[in-house]
Amino acid sequence: MTPPDGFHPDIHDQYKAMLGDGVAWTEMERWSYDDKIKLPDSTLAIATGEQRRFANLLLTIGVVKLPEESF
Repeated sequence: MTPPDGFHPDIHDQYKAMLGDGVAWTEMERWSYDDKIKLPDSTLAIATGEQRRFANLLLTIGVVKLPEESF
């Protein structure tokens, strides 16, 4: 979630380091985040017990269909 102006949570840098440069990073305000996780295509929620503020993370993953595959 987007932190307030002038506040940079260290957890964001830690997440970016763990995920690597190939993962796109965007922030959204709290209510947009709450709405997004309630959508029917949000299928898994993991509660880690992380206590730091602005530590919520929403990962979007999918399946890459190869040209020779037919589903």
